[in-house]
Amino acid sequence: MVDFRELKRLQQKLEKASNTSDVMEQIAKEMAEFLLSRVIPRTPVYAPKVINGQLYERINGKDAGDLRKAWQENNKNLVVHRNGNSYTIEVVNNQEYASYIEQGHNQNVGQLFPVIVDGEKEYRRLKQAYVPGQHFLYLSEQDLKRNSKSIIETKIRNFLQEVFND
Repeated sequence: MVDFRELKRLQQKLEKASNTSDVMEQIAKEMAEFLLSRVIPRTPVYAPKVINGQLYERINGKDAGDLRKAWQENNKNLVVHRNGNSYTIEVVNNQEYASYIEQGHNQNVGQLFPVIVDGEKEYRRLKQAYVPGQHFLYLSEQDLKRNSKSIIETKIRNFLQEVFND
């Protein structure tokens, strides 16, 4: 007489291991959270400057730190989208000027822009023709690429240990 109970248990474990969609979603979320943990601190925060004893602040309806805050506000609920065997999460910063800070931008030399000097609105001339990008998102993506293999391996190892150590 042959006892097939262990084979049945192995079959059940293999079926459980083949249902990887939950694990893939967890990996996608973990990678998005990793990216956010790198990009948020790297995102520049405009700080008012004191030049020759005068305080210069931009006045464009934005407070210092709006660009950084937008990462947190726009990505509170990370939603995984599955399309076949692909899992995607959209990480967003909806500030209209985010791409200019990331990639750099041209300016019109001599164009006037508003500043607040000692509490009064004044206009100053732009002096730089090109403002280089700060690449905070690009650098964070490179970190994610370097660490993605270990994130995936750790998550899959934990999943397989959970499945086969029941």
